[in-house]
Amino acid sequence: MPQPTPYTRSTDFSAEESAAVSGRSTVRTAALDAELDAVQANLSGLNSNIALLQRDDGEVKDGMVKLHTLAGETRALLAAGQGNPRGDWLTATAYALRDIVTQSGNTYICALAHTSGTFATDLAAVRWMTLSLGGSPAASSVPVTPAGGITATNVQQALQDLQAGITTTQGSITSGLATKPNTTDLASTTDAAKASGQVAFVPTLNYVAQTIGAAQQDNAVNIMWFLTEAQRADVKARTLTLDLTTIMQAAHAWANGRPVYYPRGAYLFSALSLPKSGDGITGDGSGNTVGEDGTLLVSTVTGTTAAITLTTSQAHNVLLADFTLKQQSGTIQGRGISMADCYWLRTRNLRIKGFTDNLYASKSIYHHHTRLFSENSTNGVNYWGAAGTWNTDWFNNVVTFDTCRFSDCTVTGLSFKGCEAVLINPAFENMTAAGAIGCKVYGESTSFRAHGIKIITPYAENLKIVFSFQHAKVEIDGDGYVQGGTSVPTQATSIIDADNSTVSWTGVEDKDYWQFGYRLTNNSTLTMRQPFSGSIRATAGTTDATSIFQADTYTAGSFTITLTGCSASVTGTATWERRGNAVTLLIPNLSGTSNATTATLTGLPAALQPPTEQFGVVNVIDNATEKIGAYRLFTTGVIGLSAGVFGTAFVGSGVKSMRATQITYSMA
Repeated sequence: MPQPTPYTRSTDFSAEESAAVSGRSTVRTAALDAELDAVQANLSGLNSNIALLQRDDGEVKDGMVKLHTLAGETRALLAAGQGNPRGDWLTATAYALRDIVTQSGNTYICALAHTSGTFATDLAAVRWMTLSLGGSPAASSVPVTPAGGITATNVQQALQDLQAGITTTQGSITSGLATKPNTTDLASTTDAAKASGQVAFVPTLNYVAQTIGAAQQDNAVNIMWFLTEAQRADVKARTLTLDLTTIMQAAHAWANGRPVYYPRGAYLFSALSLPKSGDGITGDGSGNTVGEDGTLLVSTVTGTTAAITLTTSQAHNVLLADFTLKQQSGTIQGRGISMADCYWLRTRNLRIKGFTDNLYASKSIYHHHTRLFSENSTNGVNYWGAAGTWNTDWFNNVVTFDTCRFSDCTVTGLSFKGCEAVLINPAFENMTAAGAIGCKVYGESTSFRAHGIKIITPYAENLKIVFSFQHAKVEIDGDGYVQGGTSVPTQATSIIDADNSTVSWTGVEDKDYWQFGYRLTNNSTLTMRQPFSGSIRATAGTTDATSIFQADTYTAGSFTITLTGCSASVTGTATWERRGNAVTLLIPNLSGTSNATTATLTGLPAALQPPTEQFGVVNVIDNATEKIGAYRLFTTGVIGLSAGVFGTAFVGSGVKSMRATQITYSMA
C-alpha cells in the first residue's frame, strides 16, 4: 500500500465561535481545537516513521534489514546455506569465504579469503561481491577495470583523472587558438604558409556538401591539385624536366567528363587521352597574343602517335582552349591532336606547332574553331575521310573556322574532305615548298562532291598554291589579300587549282591580288563576280578544253549629258560604272526654262546603250512644281522624261528640272 495521507485540520472552531458562525454547538471550542491539534501531531509522527520503513510501493525500504536485525533462525538459515553473517566490515580482520558483512549500507559476501585492508581496494580486487545495495553506492566503491589512458580502479578516481585530462586539453586548445592562426595569418596575401596555405585539400575525398572542399570540387578541375611540390615548381619554372603524363591522365580520369584547367606554366608529357564527353583542356592563354608564356603543353611523341587523343566515339562536346601544344624535339613528327567519330569539338585560342599533323580528324561533325593557329608542320589541320567510304559511312560535316591561321606547312595548311565547311577570315602564310597548298578541299568523286563550302575574306601571302579544289563546289566572298606563287600560273603556282570543281568568287578587287591566276581542269568552272574597282587581272590562267573561266569586268567613266526642251542648252557631267552586264548612271541635277512640253536627256555613249528599253521613276520640276515623273531609256541611248508616271506632258513654260538621280540597268 502507498504511504498514508497526512492529516490536516480544515476547521478552526475557536475562530468560528469568535465569528458567531451559525449552527455551532455549545461545546468548548478551545478544548476541541487542542484535542484535534494533538491528534494531528501524533498522526504526522506516525507517517514520518512509516516513511522510514516502507517504500511507496508498499515494500520494505531498501537497506532497512541489517544482518544484526535478523532473527536467530534467519541467521541459522544463512549459515546452513554456507553464508556467515559477520556484521559491519572491519579493517585488519580475517574474513573467510562466504562471510557476509555490511559496509556503507550495502551487503557483501566474501569471494576470496583474506585479511582486510582498505575496503575499496579489497572490493576492486574482487575479494567481495555485492549481495544488495542499501542505497546509492559511493563512486569510490564502484570498481572499474583500467583501460586505455585510465589507470584508476574505481569510478571516483577515474572521473577525477578524466577531469584532469580535460582541463589539460582545454588549456592546450586555448593556448593554440591564442597563438596560431591569428587574424594576421588568416589575412596574409604574401606568405604561402599562412591563410589558405594552412587548409588541406585532397581532390579525391568525398567532402560534405556546403564545405570549402565541396565548393572547390564543384569548380573547374585544376591540374595543380594532383601535382607534388616538386612538380609544381617544375611547371612554374618551365624547366620541363619532370614527365607528368601519368598524373595528367589520372586528373582527366578523376574529372570524369569535365575540362581540366592547366594554369600558366610548362607541362612535359608524352601522350594524353581524353576519354569522356565533356572532357577538355583549358589554360591561361595562347595564340598570337600570349604565345608560349601562357599555358604550354610540350609532348615527346614520335612517329604517328598523337600527343592528345579524343577517344573514338566517346569524347564528344570537348573543349580545347587557351593553350599552346608543341613538339619537344624541334623535328616535325607525331600528331598534335587526333580524333575520329567525335561530335561537338570546340577550340578557342589554341596554338599547335611542330607535328606532322597538328590536328587530325576523321568522320567528325559539328566542330567549331575560333582563333586556331597551326604552325610548322607537314599538314597543319587535316580533316580526312577514307577513300571509297563517302556514301557508306558518314564523313566530316559542319565544320567552322573563324579567324584561324595556317602557316609554315610543307604540304597543306588546311585540308578538308567533307561538306558544309565555313572559313571566316582564314589566313594562309609562308608555304613555299614545291607543291605546297594553303587550303585543299576535296570530295570523293563527281557523284559525291564536297559541297556547302564557303570561304569569306581570305588572306594569303607567300604561297605556291592558295586553294586546291577537287570534286568540290566552293563559294568565296571578298578578299583581304590573296597572292599566289611567283611564276606563271601552273599546277605548281596558282591562286586556284581546280579539278572537277565549281568555284564562284564574289568581290575580287584589283591591284596585285590576282597576279598569278588559276589552273582549271576536268570540267571545272571559275566565275569571278562584282570586282570593286578596275578589271580582274586573273586572266593569266590556264584551262583545259572541258573547263570554263568567266569573269565580270569593271569599267567606269563620265560623259556630257544634255537636257532638251529648254530655251537654252542645259548640260552637266554624268558618271557611269559597269560591272559585268550591270550599268549604273549617276545623273546630276539639271534645270532650265521650259519652252516645250517634252524633255529628253542625250549624250549616253554607244557602249552603254541597252539592248532593250528600260523604264523607271524620277523626280522632276514642272513649271516650278515638284512632281514624280518617269523616264524611258531607249536602245538609241536617249532618255525620255515625262511630268507624271503615266507619260504626262510638261508645261511649256516656267522652270523645268530633273533632280539628281541614279539609274541602273542591264546590258544582257
